[in-house]
Amino acid sequence: MPAFSILVPTFNHERYIGDCIQSVINQTFTDWEMIILDDGSTDNTGRMAREWADSDSRITYVFQSNKGILRLFETNNYGLGMSKGKYISILEGDDFWEKHKLQIQFDALENHPEVVLCWGKVNAFSSETNQIQSVRPDIGHTFPLSWNNEPVGNILNDLFLDNFIPSVTISMRRSSLEKIGGFQQLEGFPATDLPTVLCLATKGPFYFCNDILAGYRMHSTQITKIFTSQLLDKRILFIKQFIDSLPTVLKSQLTVDAKTLDRHFTKTRLMTYVVSGRHKLIRREFKDARKDFLKAIFYPSGVLPAWRLSAFAGVIFSLFHHDMEGFLQVFGKIGYRAKT
Repeated sequence: MPAFSILVPTFNHERYIGDCIQSVINQTFTDWEMIILDDGSTDNTGRMAREWADSDSRITYVFQSNKGILRLFETNNYGLGMSKGKYISILEGDDFWEKHKLQIQFDALENHPEVVLCWGKVNAFSSETNQIQSVRPDIGHTFPLSWNNEPVGNILNDLFLDNFIPSVTISMRRSSLEKIGGFQQLEGFPATDLPTVLCLATKGPFYFCNDILAGYRMHSTQITKIFTSQLLDKRILFIKQFIDSLPTVLKSQLTVDAKTLDRHFTKTRLMTYVVSGRHKLIRREFKDARKDFLKAIFYPSGVLPAWRLSAFAGVIFSLFHHDMEGFLQVFGKIGYRAKT
């Protein structure tokens, strides 16, 4: 039985799947199996993945008719049912790991048998520019003790406000994942990480590794960039429903209340409109981008003047049918794509 089962959901990732698989091959820890879950790719993803599977017995390639990202939990749970590892990790086909990732997490999980989930930091970078945009979460040598979820449920207060745990860095204890029924997903929400992590946060401690464990690619055609504001609505609704479903003992430990959530997401929504507009400019959806920027400008909140200024600039750029990334880079901001 391998120590780690690595589930790789992928769809049309021919540009990235080679780097993704190679990053696992390069791991200093070698006791793993990889299950590549091809969700009906129509490019060369399947051919490339099969070649890797033919060359390494630890790799299994599985093809299925396209289910789509809104049924990602089904794809991941299918892979979970096939897997044999003591620990479960997710690595989507357009991301990659640092070579020490599995070794660090194996040591942490083996030395702390009470831990249900282990996670760390990630380099988030633009696939258009290849520039690192940020290290997530961005901290120094110290970090909040709540990030280790002790006492159990403590991390919920932070996660309700910000989904700061990079999914590409997560490794879970298989037994704990199975106890919550496998991967979770909210209807209409294109990710399994937040619902699954919140459920696991009610079951046991986490372990935060203050190391960069992976690289996460961001591009303007990702579902999360296309439906940015709609997904925020889904997330807010889910968090409120999740809080209502908590046992009384965990609910009594929460420091985040409805007013705190509403105040936080008021600011978040304004920023979300600006980010959504920027990605729409890159995709040349100028009319829709302008709508987002105008929503940010006239959003009923007296906060974040710099974001409103960015929104005003976005309206101007949308009228001239151009993205604003080069303009922002002139002012020291990291753009989502290279200057043109």
